[in-house]
Amino acid sequence: MPNGTEFLEGREALEGEYRVIGRGELLSINYRDMYWGRVKETLREVFDKDEGLADQARERLDREFPNGKQTFFYHSSPLQVAADLAGHRDQSITYAQKVAYQKLLGDWGLFDPDKPSDDQLKITHPED
Repeated sequence: MPNGTEFLEGREALEGEYRVIGRGELLSINYRDMYWGRVKETLREVFDKDEGLADQARERLDREFPNGKQTFFYHSSPLQVAADLAGHRDQSITYAQKVAYQKLLGDWGLFDPDKPSDDQLKITHPED
């Protein structure tokens, strides 16, 4: 029976094969560790903040949303989570912060060939 993921068959995900996560199923510890590692790097490299903020947030998330009820949270980008933890929720990020995050994406092997040019990064939009 089709499950909507047929187009992903044979493609590699960060942790192997793509698959559907069942209701209440936890994401693997490897994936969660990688995600929070990226939040920590973003806090340090982009916002010059203590990585411990990420540890505190992860502990709170695990405590308040146990048993797989937190999967939706992991759809947020590490940049968004780090910005919130760094107190930048209602602020635009700077050009230097955008460049620093683009470098991290490259370091993580997530380089975007269609990434914004330097001139485009310099423009500050309200939704940043």
